[in-house]
Amino acid sequence: MSKTLYLVQSPFSATEQAMSKLQNLYQSGDDVVLMGDVALYIDHTFIQQLPCIFVLEQDAENIAAVHPSNLETISYTRFAELCLNHSRCISLK
Repeated sequence: MSKTLYLVQSPFSATEQAMSKLQNLYQSGDDVVLMGDVALYIDHTFIQQLPCIFVLEQDAENIAAVHPSNLETISYTRFAELCLNHSRCISLK
């Protein structure tokens, strides 16, 4: 079974819909990167249940007050490595 990398980068107004799609598609072993305004959803119930959630360093500055244990802040280099290490990459907007 191939691992999928989900890039959640919807406008803030569409984030609930993107989260709903993510919940329907996500399978154990998949990885998720919250990008842009979506990083503000770091305390979303579904996101809190994931073993690890990735946020780019630049986006993590917006959520400095909230740092759940499953959050991993990553550089663009690490982001590129994540993309290359997955057989599928799906963008939810």
